[in-house]
Amino acid sequence: MQKLIHKQKGVALIIFAIILVLAAMAYLIKMFDPVALQAARDDKNTQFLAQAKRALISYSITRAAVGERPGDMPIPDYFAVTESPANYDGTADTGCIDSSNPLTGLPLIATSSFISGVLTPRATARCLGRLPWRTVGLSISDSSENDSAGTMPWYAVSANLVDPSCAKFINPKLVNLPYVGTCLSDVALSHRWLTVRDSSGNILSSQVAAVLMLPSGILSGQTRPTTPLAGVTNYLDSVTVPVGCAAPCIPGTYSNADFDNDFIVPPSPNVPSAPNDQVVYITIQELMSAVERRATQEAAAQLKRYYTNSNANAANRFYPYAANLGDTSNACVEGSSAGLLPLSAICKSNSDCVSSFIKTPSIQFTRVCSGNYTASTGACTFSGTTCTCTGAGSCTRNPTSINNSCLSTTNLRRLTCDTSGHCVSNVIGQFTYTYTPPIPDNTVVGGACTATALNTITCTGPGNFSVTNCSHPNKLLATMPAWFIDNQWQDYIYYAVSNNCSAASTGCAAANLRVGAHNNVHALVIAPGITLPVTEVLAAPQVRPSGNITDYLDSLVNTDGGTPTDPTNIIFDATSKMKSIDYNDQPLIVAP
Repeated sequence: MQKLIHKQKGVALIIFAIILVLAAMAYLIKMFDPVALQAARDDKNTQFLAQAKRALISYSITRAAVGERPGDMPIPDYFAVTESPANYDGTADTGCIDSSNPLTGLPLIATSSFISGVLTPRATARCLGRLPWRTVGLSISDSSENDSAGTMPWYAVSANLVDPSCAKFINPKLVNLPYVGTCLSDVALSHRWLTVRDSSGNILSSQVAAVLMLPSGILSGQTRPTTPLAGVTNYLDSVTVPVGCAAPCIPGTYSNADFDNDFIVPPSPNVPSAPNDQVVYITIQELMSAVERRATQEAAAQLKRYYTNSNANAANRFYPYAANLGDTSNACVEGSSAGLLPLSAICKSNSDCVSSFIKTPSIQFTRVCSGNYTASTGACTFSGTTCTCTGAGSCTRNPTSINNSCLSTTNLRRLTCDTSGHCVSNVIGQFTYTYTPPIPDNTVVGGACTATALNTITCTGPGNFSVTNCSHPNKLLATMPAWFIDNQWQDYIYYAVSNNCSAASTGCAAANLRVGAHNNVHALVIAPGITLPVTEVLAAPQVRPSGNITDYLDSLVNTDGGTPTDPTNIIFDATSKMKSIDYNDQPLIVAP
């Protein structure tokens, strides 16, 4: 009997050993299966691309130094023979833009590329290179830190986000501007957005801010030597969609390495010997949503600071009154508990001022150089060297000879005003604003702006003014950072304050705002987002600037001004409400 038991135990051990061997063999087969290995690498790459995308957005929205704006993107790290040693060093490069030649949307770059295996200067290369990982706060494991193995994503960016000479502001208006290919500041795009296609050539998005691409397996014809480093075609692939493809499709050959606006997501990165770039992208809508959150957080912080500093005694503290919707001068209005943020009209220089035709219905600009204007458009007229505008329009002079007191060229001299009262001249001069005095007239001026006579303000350089009837001290948010004002965020944030948190009723003892289930809210800011073609309450496209709340906010709750039974209990949507095709409000509670 014992022999039988021992024999059975021996058989069981043999079977167990066979099972272990088979499991080990299966594991080894899986470990060395090229498809499984590629799938594992691709899973790791997917995680890394997601991390790189987050890092890029985080870097973009935190730009706030002098000359920077939240929403600015870094210039790619490109291979340049001017660097020593010549490599991808992980830092954003310069010289990515040639705004005089914005034909394809991706900016020109003065660099070099591999042509027939030779490193050759190439003036027509585009803004495509490696992700500047040092600049955006990432790291790689390569000991030489020049990413010779191609483990850092390739990165392409739209010139609209790296060319401040043309796109002079980054705010929601930028998203819906038409493309014209010339530098027209805030009325049109000088560069196209990028386009990303699916594997059949169908457009996934034609409003892409940036594309990240991580190469996978080496394909036939590609080499990736360590020295010298290889060019982009040895890393990024192309996809050919054949004629007669199954609809929906758009036949053609699409390359991720050809320095144009088009990028394509390959059919499957796991198929050996097939195009295998892994692609993620950031749409301008996605980026703008993140920048809006940054702007609303700044507005909320400034309002908190204003409240704290309004009075040493907490029971006497208050928030400022709001400006009227549509008033791009952002002048505080006595007793107004909802509207735009209260700021001042701003002159950035003696050739660039932002006011409002609502508060200053007549805007004059007088050039300091000789030579009369010769033509006008829209709501502008001219007399000698003075252009007067009562709405959008322009005055121009087309000189036939060089005038050194104006410009040392024969270029067109032009003053242009848009519908919001933003007037820009390409030569210096003096702005004169005529306004209807509010009652009471508590207008304030600062900097190079002075009240020269009854209902007249003159600005000869950087300064500010506010045509307001507000009686409380500190009539505006005076400490807003330059990037906020320069990018006109004050016109893209809705502000509401409780009646019991104003100068007329201080201390916020019984705040009457409600945000979702959050009661007793003192103050609220909402980023209205881009204008929508339809909303939950509006069947027509939104238009801004506007005096109508439905052109800013998108739901009945946000636009009805209270409840039928209690109009003083102002209710707004919860901060957690999801965006949709007809709703993109982003509320943020200021306090508590």
